[in-house]
Amino acid sequence: MITLLFPYRDRELSRVKRSLDSLVLQSNTNFDVAFIDYGTSREKAKEVAQLIAKYPFARYQYSYHINTMWNKSRALNILIKELKTPYCFVADIDMIFHPDFVETLHQVKSPTATTYFQVGFLSKEETQQEKPFDKYTIKFESAPGATGLSLFPVQALQALRGFDEYYHLWGSEDTDVHDRLKHYGLTVSFYDKKILMLHQYHKIYRNIEDRYITRHITIKDIARKNYKYRLSQNEAKVTVVNTDKNWGEIQDKQTYERLLKPDHSIEVSLQKHKFENWLAQLPQDTPKGVFKYTLSGHNNTFSTILSRVMHRYTLKAASDQLLWFHINHLCNMKYLYSISSDCKSISYTIWKE
Repeated sequence: MITLLFPYRDRELSRVKRSLDSLVLQSNTNFDVAFIDYGTSREKAKEVAQLIAKYPFARYQYSYHINTMWNKSRALNILIKELKTPYCFVADIDMIFHPDFVETLHQVKSPTATTYFQVGFLSKEETQQEKPFDKYTIKFESAPGATGLSLFPVQALQALRGFDEYYHLWGSEDTDVHDRLKHYGLTVSFYDKKILMLHQYHKIYRNIEDRYITRHITIKDIARKNYKYRLSQNEAKVTVVNTDKNWGEIQDKQTYERLLKPDHSIEVSLQKHKFENWLAQLPQDTPKGVFKYTLSGHNNTFSTILSRVMHRYTLKAASDQLLWFHINHLCNMKYLYSISSDCKSISYTIWKE
Protein backbone atom coordinates (compact mmCIF):
# COMPACT_ATOMS: atom_id res chain seq x y z
CA MET A 1 0.00 0.00 0.00
CA ILE A 2 1.21 3.49 -0.88
CA THR A 3 -0.39 6.59 0.65
CA LEU A 4 -0.67 9.69 -1.51
CA LEU A 5 -0.40 12.85 0.61
CA PHE A 6 -2.31 15.95 -0.49
CA PRO A 7 -1.54 19.20 1.39
CA TYR A 8 -4.22 21.80 0.66
CA ARG A 9 -5.51 25.28 1.40
CA ASP A 10 -8.11 27.41 -0.40
CA ARG A 11 -7.68 26.22 -3.98
CA GLU A 12 -10.39 25.76 -6.61
CA LEU A 13 -12.45 22.62 -6.10
CA SER A 14 -12.44 21.97 -9.84
CA ARG A 15 -8.69 21.31 -9.66
CA VAL A 16 -9.11 18.96 -6.71
CA LYS A 17 -11.83 17.07 -8.56
CA ARG A 18 -9.75 16.64 -11.74
CA SER A 19 -6.87 15.30 -9.70
CA LEU A 20 -8.93 12.79 -7.71
CA ASP A 21 -10.92 11.75 -10.80
CA SER A 22 -7.65 10.72 -12.43
CA LEU A 23 -6.93 8.45 -9.46
CA VAL A 24 -10.25 6.68 -9.98
CA LEU A 25 -8.81 5.42 -13.29
CA GLN A 26 -5.63 3.87 -11.84
CA SER A 27 -4.69 0.42 -13.12
CA ASN A 28 -3.24 -0.42 -9.70
CA THR A 29 -5.63 0.33 -6.82
CA ASN A 30 -3.20 -0.54 -4.03
CA PHE A 31 -3.13 3.01 -2.70
CA ASP A 32 -5.04 5.40 -0.50
CA VAL A 33 -5.17 9.18 -0.19
CA ALA A 34 -4.57 11.26 2.94
CA PHE A 35 -5.86 14.80 2.40
CA ILE A 36 -4.86 17.48 4.90
CA ASP A 37 -6.72 20.79 4.81
CA TYR A 38 -4.39 23.30 6.45
CA GLY A 39 -6.65 26.17 7.41
CA THR A 40 -9.13 26.67 4.60
CA SER A 41 -12.00 28.94 5.70
CA ARG A 42 -14.61 26.89 7.55
CA GLU A 43 -17.31 27.65 4.95
CA LYS A 44 -15.22 26.37 2.06
CA ALA A 45 -13.80 23.51 4.12
CA LYS A 46 -17.27 21.99 4.31
CA GLU A 47 -17.41 21.87 0.52
CA VAL A 48 -13.95 20.34 0.34
CA ALA A 49 -14.84 17.65 2.88
CA GLN A 50 -18.01 16.80 0.95
CA LEU A 51 -16.01 16.42 -2.26
CA ILE A 52 -13.34 14.19 -0.69
CA ALA A 53 -16.07 11.98 0.83
CA LYS A 54 -17.13 10.96 -2.69
CA TYR A 55 -13.87 9.04 -3.17
CA PRO A 56 -13.73 5.80 -1.14
CA PHE A 57 -9.92 5.70 -1.25
CA ALA A 58 -9.56 9.17 0.35
CA ARG A 59 -9.76 10.45 3.91
CA TYR A 60 -10.07 14.12 4.87
CA GLN A 61 -8.44 15.79 7.87
CA TYR A 62 -8.74 19.42 8.92
CA SER A 63 -6.32 21.56 10.91
CA TYR A 64 -7.50 24.93 12.28
CA HIS A 65 -4.50 26.82 10.92
CA ILE A 66 -6.77 29.62 9.68
CA ASN A 67 -5.05 33.01 9.32
CA THR A 68 -1.54 31.61 9.64
CA MET A 69 1.34 31.46 7.19
CA TRP A 70 1.20 28.57 4.75
CA ASN A 71 3.53 25.84 6.01
CA LYS A 72 3.62 22.88 3.63
CA SER A 73 6.12 21.08 5.84
CA ARG A 74 3.85 21.12 8.89
CA ALA A 75 0.80 20.19 6.83
CA LEU A 76 2.62 17.13 5.46
CA ASN A 77 4.04 16.22 8.85
CA ILE A 78 0.55 16.02 10.36
CA LEU A 79 0.01 13.11 7.99
CA ILE A 80 3.52 11.62 7.97
CA LYS A 81 3.73 11.38 11.76
CA GLU A 82 0.78 8.96 11.92
CA LEU A 83 1.37 6.98 8.71
CA LYS A 84 1.24 3.17 8.92
CA THR A 85 1.82 2.36 5.25
CA PRO A 86 5.45 1.61 4.22
CA TYR A 87 5.57 4.22 1.44
CA CYS A 88 4.07 7.61 0.75
CA PHE A 89 4.01 9.94 -2.21
CA VAL A 90 3.84 13.73 -1.74
CA ALA A 91 1.20 14.77 -4.24
CA ASP A 92 -0.39 18.06 -5.26
CA ILE A 93 -3.99 18.88 -6.09
CA ASP A 94 -2.76 20.43 -9.35
CA MET A 95 -1.73 17.01 -10.69
CA ILE A 96 -3.64 14.91 -13.20
CA PHE A 97 -2.24 11.38 -12.95
CA HIS A 98 -1.53 8.88 -15.73
CA PRO A 99 -3.60 5.66 -15.31
CA ASP A 100 -0.37 3.73 -14.66
CA PHE A 101 1.04 6.20 -12.16
CA VAL A 102 0.39 4.14 -9.01
CA GLU A 103 1.62 1.01 -10.80
CA THR A 104 4.89 2.81 -11.54
CA LEU A 105 5.21 3.86 -7.90
CA HIS A 106 5.02 0.20 -6.89
CA GLN A 107 7.64 -0.70 -9.47
CA VAL A 108 10.22 1.85 -8.27
CA LYS A 109 9.58 1.82 -4.49
CA SER A 110 12.53 0.92 -2.29
CA PRO A 111 13.27 1.22 1.45
CA THR A 112 16.64 2.76 0.59
CA ALA A 113 15.61 5.21 -2.13
CA THR A 114 13.51 8.27 -2.87
CA THR A 115 12.22 8.90 -6.38
CA TYR A 116 10.84 12.15 -7.70
CA PHE A 117 9.04 12.58 -10.99
CA GLN A 118 9.06 14.77 -14.06
CA VAL A 119 5.88 16.75 -14.71
CA GLY A 120 4.24 18.06 -17.86
CA PHE A 121 2.73 21.54 -17.56
CA LEU A 122 -0.54 22.39 -19.26
CA SER A 123 -1.65 25.71 -20.68
CA LYS A 124 -4.73 27.45 -19.31
CA GLU A 125 -6.71 26.32 -22.36
CA GLU A 126 -5.62 22.67 -22.07
CA THR A 127 -6.40 22.59 -18.35
CA GLN A 128 -10.01 23.51 -19.04
CA GLN A 129 -10.42 20.54 -21.36
CA GLU A 130 -11.73 17.16 -20.22
CA LYS A 131 -9.87 14.46 -22.15
CA PRO A 132 -7.87 11.24 -21.69
CA PHE A 133 -4.38 11.71 -20.22
CA ASP A 134 -2.51 10.95 -23.46
CA LYS A 135 -4.58 13.44 -25.44
CA TYR A 136 -3.40 16.52 -23.55
CA THR A 137 -0.82 18.78 -25.22
CA ILE A 138 2.06 19.56 -22.86
CA LYS A 139 3.33 23.13 -22.90
CA PHE A 140 6.68 22.39 -21.19
CA GLU A 141 8.28 19.83 -18.86
CA SER A 142 9.87 20.18 -15.44
CA ALA A 143 13.64 19.96 -14.97
CA PRO A 144 15.52 17.85 -12.37
CA GLY A 145 15.63 20.86 -10.04
CA ALA A 146 11.88 20.57 -9.38
CA THR A 147 11.91 18.12 -6.47
CA GLY A 148 8.44 18.45 -5.01
CA LEU A 149 6.62 15.30 -6.15
CA SER A 150 8.43 12.43 -4.48
CA LEU A 151 7.98 8.83 -3.35
CA PHE A 152 9.41 8.16 0.12
CA PRO A 153 9.95 5.18 2.41
CA VAL A 154 7.92 6.23 5.44
CA GLN A 155 10.26 4.75 8.05
CA ALA A 156 13.12 6.98 6.88
CA LEU A 157 10.93 10.09 6.79
CA GLN A 158 9.68 9.46 10.31
CA ALA A 159 13.21 8.82 11.58
CA LEU A 160 14.20 12.28 10.32
CA ARG A 161 11.07 13.85 11.91
CA GLY A 162 9.55 14.64 8.54
CA PHE A 163 9.89 17.88 6.63
CA ASP A 164 11.63 20.83 8.27
CA GLU A 165 8.91 23.11 9.65
CA TYR A 166 11.23 26.11 9.61
CA TYR A 167 10.23 26.67 5.97
CA HIS A 168 7.21 28.94 5.58
CA LEU A 169 5.32 30.15 2.51
CA TRP A 170 7.42 29.23 -0.54
CA GLY A 171 10.54 27.33 -1.37
CA SER A 172 13.21 24.76 -0.52
CA GLU A 173 11.45 22.33 1.84
CA ASP A 174 11.32 19.64 -0.86
CA THR A 175 14.99 19.84 -1.76
CA ASP A 176 15.87 20.05 1.93
CA VAL A 177 14.29 16.68 2.69
CA HIS A 178 16.15 15.14 -0.26
CA ASP A 179 19.42 16.55 1.09
CA ARG A 180 18.78 15.09 4.53
CA LEU A 181 17.78 11.68 3.20
CA LYS A 182 21.02 11.56 1.23
CA HIS A 183 22.98 12.33 4.40
CA TYR A 184 20.96 9.58 6.09
CA GLY A 185 22.15 7.10 3.46
CA LEU A 186 19.33 6.96 0.91
CA THR A 187 19.69 7.47 -2.82
CA VAL A 188 17.60 10.07 -4.65
CA SER A 189 16.70 9.60 -8.32
CA PHE A 190 14.74 11.53 -10.94
CA TYR A 191 12.15 9.59 -12.97
CA ASP A 192 11.91 11.01 -16.48
CA LYS A 193 11.29 7.90 -18.59
CA LYS A 194 7.71 8.97 -19.20
CA ILE A 195 5.47 11.86 -18.17
CA LEU A 196 3.09 10.43 -15.57
CA MET A 197 1.69 13.68 -14.17
CA LEU A 198 0.23 16.78 -15.75
CA HIS A 199 0.20 20.08 -13.90
CA GLN A 200 -3.03 22.06 -14.21
CA TYR A 201 -2.56 25.71 -15.02
CA HIS A 202 -2.86 28.33 -12.30
CA LYS A 203 -1.29 31.70 -11.62
CA ILE A 204 2.02 31.56 -9.77
CA TYR A 205 1.15 32.36 -6.15
CA ARG A 206 4.70 33.11 -5.09
CA ASN A 207 4.76 35.95 -7.64
CA ILE A 208 2.00 37.84 -5.87
CA GLU A 209 3.00 41.51 -5.61
CA ASP A 210 4.85 42.00 -2.32
CA ARG A 211 5.72 45.71 -2.38
CA TYR A 212 2.50 46.41 -0.51
CA ILE A 213 0.17 44.54 1.83
CA THR A 214 -2.39 42.29 0.14
CA ARG A 215 -4.94 39.88 1.62
CA HIS A 216 -2.34 37.15 1.06
CA ILE A 217 0.29 36.69 3.75
CA THR A 218 3.69 37.27 2.14
CA ILE A 219 7.26 38.02 3.17
CA LYS A 220 9.53 39.87 0.78
CA ASP A 221 12.28 37.60 -0.58
CA ILE A 222 11.07 34.59 1.41
CA ALA A 223 12.17 32.12 -1.30
CA ARG A 224 15.71 33.51 -1.13
CA LYS A 225 15.72 33.36 2.68
CA ASN A 226 14.53 29.74 2.60
CA TYR A 227 17.16 28.86 0.00
CA LYS A 228 19.93 30.39 2.12
CA TYR A 229 18.77 28.40 5.15
CA ARG A 230 18.71 25.17 3.11
CA LEU A 231 22.28 25.70 1.97
CA SER A 232 23.46 26.11 5.56
CA GLN A 233 21.57 22.98 6.64
CA ASN A 234 23.02 20.97 3.78
CA GLU A 235 26.54 22.18 4.48
CA ALA A 236 26.15 21.07 8.10
CA LYS A 237 24.84 17.67 6.87
CA VAL A 238 21.75 17.92 9.06
CA THR A 239 19.48 14.89 9.04
CA VAL A 240 17.02 15.13 11.98
CA VAL A 241 14.98 18.36 12.26
CA ASN A 242 12.16 19.84 14.34
CA THR A 243 14.00 18.80 17.51
CA ASP A 244 12.79 21.84 19.47
CA LYS A 245 9.10 21.30 18.82
CA ASN A 246 6.29 18.78 18.70
CA TRP A 247 6.51 18.15 14.96
CA GLY A 248 3.42 17.47 12.87
CA GLU A 249 1.15 19.14 15.42
CA ILE A 250 -2.43 19.64 14.29
CA GLN A 251 -4.29 22.72 15.55
CA ASP A 252 -7.68 21.94 17.08
CA LYS A 253 -10.85 23.98 17.19
CA GLN A 254 -10.48 24.84 20.88
CA THR A 255 -7.06 26.40 20.30
CA TYR A 256 -8.30 28.43 17.35
CA GLU A 257 -11.32 29.70 19.28
CA ARG A 258 -9.14 30.64 22.25
CA LEU A 259 -7.01 32.78 19.95
CA LEU A 260 -10.16 34.61 18.85
CA LYS A 261 -10.72 35.79 22.44
CA PRO A 262 -7.68 37.88 23.40
CA ASP A 263 -7.04 38.90 26.99
CA HIS A 264 -5.13 41.99 25.92
CA SER A 265 -5.40 44.28 22.88
CA ILE A 266 -2.46 46.58 22.11
CA GLU A 267 -1.80 49.13 19.36
CA VAL A 268 1.75 48.93 17.99
CA SER A 269 3.55 52.05 16.75
CA LEU A 270 5.34 51.87 13.41
CA GLN A 271 7.84 54.51 14.58
CA LYS A 272 11.10 52.69 13.96
CA HIS A 273 12.65 52.69 17.43
CA LYS A 274 9.31 51.92 19.14
CA PHE A 275 8.51 49.09 16.74
CA GLU A 276 11.99 47.56 17.14
CA ASN A 277 11.75 47.71 20.95
CA TRP A 278 8.31 46.07 20.88
CA LEU A 279 9.55 43.30 18.58
CA ALA A 280 12.56 42.57 20.80
CA GLN A 281 10.29 42.19 23.85
CA LEU A 282 7.77 39.84 22.22
CA PRO A 283 9.41 36.53 23.29
CA GLN A 284 9.16 37.37 27.00
CA ASP A 285 7.28 34.71 28.95
CA THR A 286 5.27 37.02 31.18
CA PRO A 287 2.53 37.88 31.54
CA LYS A 288 0.62 34.82 30.30
CA GLY A 289 -2.45 34.95 28.09
CA VAL A 290 -3.60 35.76 24.57
CA PHE A 291 -2.33 39.06 23.20
CA LYS A 292 -3.73 40.81 20.13
CA TYR A 293 -1.45 43.40 18.55
CA THR A 294 -2.72 45.79 15.86
CA LEU A 295 -0.46 47.47 13.30
CA SER A 296 -2.03 50.25 11.23
CA GLY A 297 -0.78 52.35 8.34
CA HIS A 298 -1.40 53.50 4.79
CA ASN A 299 -0.65 51.15 1.94
CA ASN A 300 0.47 53.12 -1.11
CA THR A 301 3.45 54.83 -2.73
CA PHE A 302 2.87 58.13 -0.92
CA SER A 303 2.94 56.38 2.47
CA THR A 304 6.27 54.77 1.54
CA ILE A 305 7.81 58.19 0.88
CA LEU A 306 6.21 59.70 3.98
CA SER A 307 7.46 56.86 6.18
CA ARG A 308 11.04 57.53 5.17
CA VAL A 309 10.72 61.18 6.14
CA MET A 310 8.99 60.36 9.45
CA HIS A 311 11.39 57.50 10.38
CA ARG A 312 8.51 55.07 10.38
CA TYR A 313 8.20 51.62 8.90
CA THR A 314 5.68 51.14 6.14
CA LEU A 315 3.00 48.61 6.97
CA LYS A 316 4.59 46.17 4.52
CA ALA A 317 8.09 46.58 5.99
CA ALA A 318 6.75 46.10 9.51
CA SER A 319 4.77 43.04 8.42
CA ASP A 320 7.84 41.47 6.80
CA GLN A 321 9.92 42.03 9.93
CA LEU A 322 7.23 40.70 12.24
CA LEU A 323 6.60 37.52 10.23
CA TRP A 324 10.31 36.82 9.84
CA PHE A 325 10.80 37.40 13.58
CA HIS A 326 7.95 34.98 14.28
CA ILE A 327 9.56 32.27 12.14
CA ASN A 328 12.93 32.64 13.85
CA HIS A 329 11.89 33.27 17.46
CA LEU A 330 8.22 32.50 18.07
CA CYS A 331 7.47 29.55 15.80
CA ASN A 332 6.33 27.36 18.72
CA MET A 333 3.67 29.85 19.77
CA LYS A 334 0.08 29.53 18.64
CA TYR A 335 -0.84 32.60 16.60
CA LEU A 336 -3.19 34.29 14.13
CA TYR A 337 -2.26 36.82 11.46
CA SER A 338 -5.11 38.58 9.72
CA ILE A 339 -5.16 41.48 7.26
CA SER A 340 -8.07 43.92 7.08
CA SER A 341 -10.21 44.09 3.96
CA ASP A 342 -8.77 47.51 3.04
CA CYS A 343 -5.20 46.22 3.68
CA LYS A 344 -4.46 49.12 6.03
CA SER A 345 -4.19 47.18 9.28
CA ILE A 346 -2.85 43.87 10.53
CA SER A 347 -3.87 41.91 13.62
CA TYR A 348 -1.23 39.64 15.12
CA THR A 349 -2.43 37.43 17.97
CA ILE A 350 -0.16 35.17 20.02
CA TRP A 351 -0.85 32.88 22.93
CA LYS A 352 1.77 33.08 25.66
CA GLU A 353 1.09 29.87 27.55
